[in-house]
Amino acid sequence: FRPGRFESHMEPDYLTPEYVAVFARVVKRARELGMDAWLYDEGGWPSGGACGQVAKRDVEGRFRNRRLKPVAGGGCELVAEPYGDFCPYPSMTEPGATETFIGMTHEVLARAMPDDIGKTVRFAFMDEPKMVSAVDWGRTSLGWTSDFDAVFRAKKGYDLRPFAKELLAAGDNVTDDRIAKLRIDYHEVRADLFYERFMLPIRDWCRAHGMISGGHLNGEDVPELTASYGHGDLLRSLRAMDCPGVDVIWRQLFPETPDRVETAKPFPHYASSALHQNGGTFALSESFGIFGDSCTPDQIKWLVDFQMVRGINRFVFGYYAMSNARQWMLLFEPHCGPVVPYWDYEPQLYRYIERSGAFLAEGRPGAEIAVLYDVRGLWAGGADREAATWSHYAVATALDRMNRDYDFVNDESLARAEVTDDGALKVGAMAYRALVLPTSKWISDGARAKVEAFRKAGGVVTDGADLSRLPTTLKMSGRGAPNLRVMSRRDGARRIYLVVNQGRHPLGVEIDFACKGPVARYDTDLDKLVAVPAKDGKAFWSFAGCGSAIFVTDATPDLPAPKARTRKVMELKDGWTLRPLVAHEAGTDDFVIRPLTAEPVPASLGDWRPTLGETFSGQAVYRVAFTSDRERAVTVDLGDVCWCAGVRLNGVDCGKRFFGPFKWDVKLAKGENVLEVTVANLLSTLLGDRAVRARIKAAYPPSTNYEPRHEPADFQNRESGLIGPVRIFE
Repeated sequence: FRPGRFESHMEPDYLTPEYVAVFARVVKRARELGMDAWLYDEGGWPSGGACGQVAKRDVEGRFRNRRLKPVAGGGCELVAEPYGDFCPYPSMTEPGATETFIGMTHEVLARAMPDDIGKTVRFAFMDEPKMVSAVDWGRTSLGWTSDFDAVFRAKKGYDLRPFAKELLAAGDNVTDDRIAKLRIDYHEVRADLFYERFMLPIRDWCRAHGMISGGHLNGEDVPELTASYGHGDLLRSLRAMDCPGVDVIWRQLFPETPDRVETAKPFPHYASSALHQNGGTFALSESFGIFGDSCTPDQIKWLVDFQMVRGINRFVFGYYAMSNARQWMLLFEPHCGPVVPYWDYEPQLYRYIERSGAFLAEGRPGAEIAVLYDVRGLWAGGADREAATWSHYAVATALDRMNRDYDFVNDESLARAEVTDDGALKVGAMAYRALVLPTSKWISDGARAKVEAFRKAGGVVTDGADLSRLPTTLKMSGRGAPNLRVMSRRDGARRIYLVVNQGRHPLGVEIDFACKGPVARYDTDLDKLVAVPAKDGKAFWSFAGCGSAIFVTDATPDLPAPKARTRKVMELKDGWTLRPLVAHEAGTDDFVIRPLTAEPVPASLGDWRPTLGETFSGQAVYRVAFTSDRERAVTVDLGDVCWCAGVRLNGVDCGKRFFGPFKWDVKLAKGENVLEVTVANLLSTLLGDRAVRARIKAAYPPSTNYEPRHEPADFQNRESGLIGPVRIFE
């Protein structure tokens, strides 16, 4: 796969009978272990080419990419491009191409494991399928199909071919509405073909075999380039999946840090909006593939929360490698598995995701606001595209800061919407009470008619100038409220809210839950509802930096509200020792995890690098002895940790934390107590050694195009250890 870019020594070859037999045995073993297996439908990406084998079988050239090229003297010629040697990919909008792909992959694998398809194998994952590009690099031709002329004429009532030269000459710098309308018609027909000829056949095959179709498209995070990417009408294509998803494999989303501003885009909402309107259960994100090994636990949790509060509830993390040797020492970062020092601490993260995702799938979505994703304005190009882009971002940002939960709709779904007798705008399984049209110049006649009918029925319609008219999701007051994000669910009488502090600083707000019954918080560690002190449906809540909470109203708590421990008993400043336990090192051709037998040395709280070295990656234990005048229940608060910690008190394991706050409720003994804190840091303290990186890259070329993305990150977050202050409260 992609020779010259990724080393690949896979045996047996992809989709050979021997390969299929191995795949089936792996799935059988997964069943025996009580696991699910996903059918990743490609040998790499983009999905649809069977790693070049669809092209190899296409001896007649039926599925070759076709382009319409104006010729000198007038007229156009249709050119079928030859398959290249570099990962040849067919045209997924040519008749029969998708069926051939399904027959070579899905069908072959299904026949090999009839007892597991739809049972152990419940999901199929497609990865970045695409159409032939709309315009070639030289702007000399338009993406076409063998039957595009006839299809376009049937759908639009005129021939597009005579306007090809004008479309190419205008490019994206459109100043003429006539050209803009031609562009919209062209892209809309392409989107129809992608939806009808690729997306639906995949979904229909999965449903016929008891499976859920899912995955993600390409370029969904940059709506301004939607005409350049091959996913057609983004929201429509996502609705053709039972488990629609997004791709966050590099830092398209990232929290504010001291050296960079926050990257916050609304695109996880695209997948969850499609899910909500489908009435389905799962929306996924493929995350972290090349974030770099310096991504801290708090940053990881920030990204998870950022997406969950926008409706994502299932995560596909990259990348647990079958091998970390040779080129793979640097190829995909962050690494995953025992190779990273914090691997033993990650169960807290996975438990948090599993339980939050499941809880936030209960009931039905509570969003009452629909926002137009103006795909036709984006297709139009020129100033219309610019207006659609920036208005899109401005409205999404404003609604986030106003703590409003919302979904996106597109022109096609608006045109098919119903206006109910009680004045709701029904889009699929969702009923909205308000509609925001950031831009609407190019919406279709059918969509415009539904907008007017909704307005006449009493629905709130605004262009974004007066968002205060929109329904309130959850009223929060205080200076920090604009930094909070909220989503809501309705589950019978219960209302469920996920509230996320998107900033890195702690903040407190008053929340008005507008309920008469009790308020509880869902604790993912305990898997219980814990009472929240509330009066008349109002409560004050303090959020840690990058913290979150799931609140539930009108539900009986399982546990009473915990007693706050605020009186400081002592601060453990002196008497600490430090002992390294295990080192993660870069061997000749793979990582080496080396247990250590060093003696403890006196140490102060703070960065351990002066003691253990600039490039020490691994785990070390801090130890301190202190006395208590009596037996008592207390909270041990470690303060700041870089980056994960586990605690033992008097030889008893109190548990591990992947992310903060690093607090444990424990019982002190009368007399002497011994506190041991084991800390794990990041693999980037090793891979951020320029000499180590240079040695690996020289030994195992080629460097991939991912390297410029994650290498700079590995020189960040090098501080390590128990920073403190360590305090005990009762």
